[in-house]
Amino acid sequence: MDYKEKLENYFKAFSNKDVDALSKMLSNDVTLIDWENNASGKTDVLEVNKKIFDSSPQISVTPIQYYESDKSYAIKIEVEISDPNDSDSVIEDEFVMSVLDIISFDDDGLIKSVEAYLR
Repeated sequence: MDYKEKLENYFKAFSNKDVDALSKMLSNDVTLIDWENNASGKTDVLEVNKKIFDSSPQISVTPIQYYESDKSYAIKIEVEISDPNDSDSVIEDEFVMSVLDIISFDDDGLIKSVEAYLR
């Protein structure tokens, strides 16, 4: 199974705010932990993603480097948040965060956990 391709599709779906595509990639018992959220189960994790999408006019995730271990990956990513259409936005042009994601897959190739650490 090509997990790296699955991860690239995950980051693409996240950047496109495509909740339906993300839903198809997550296991029913997926967990998400980041510096602001802790969610368990597909419904709750998707709700967290929707809140992120609603609060970010434009979001783009760029994988920088992958570290592989069996069915788990650590990925250095850059997350760019911008609002190109709003000159009065509180977001000045763009904001880039450096993040380390640790993503694990289950035996069916679905994402079973996402841990994100702000660097």
